[in-house]
Amino acid sequence: MDRTPQGMQALDRLMLKHARHLPELMGMAGGRMLGYWSTTVVASPALAAATVICTTPVYTPPVDYDNVILVGWAAFTVGTSGVSGTLKIVEGTTTSGTLVASSGACTVSAGDLYALTCVGVDTLNTVNNFQHSLTLTIGSGAAASTVSAVALFALCL
Repeated sequence: MDRTPQGMQALDRLMLKHARHLPELMGMAGGRMLGYWSTTVVASPALAAATVICTTPVYTPPVDYDNVILVGWAAFTVGTSGVSGTLKIVEGTTTSGTLVASSGACTVSAGDLYALTCVGVDTLNTVNNFQHSLTLTIGSGAAASTVSAVALFALCL
């Protein structure tokens, strides 16, 4: 890279030339992106029941946003007799919310530590006060599993 004053000026011109395309490259009006997230463990699964383990704060994106990209991640230790782990992202704050994405059932072993990720896209509608939740189900679990860390990100586009 040319670090002379002329080289730096040329670099500045090049950056300015392409910076005007950032909104299109990002696929967003004006290049804005709103993000909401939580890293709070709400609960850990007891037995084989689906359990909400993390929930985003309530958010109301501006009307010019159409979609939200959701990324969920959880680290957990599997309880007694657990044979599978399924991470899901749902609308709302309960396990019965509309399914957005699922990791699918992943093979696990009781007593071991695992980390699963789940990614999905949800369409924003005219409803205000959005919330999304991350759920974890341990298949065949005969005792509580322990969620040690969690993250759920909602990026509005």
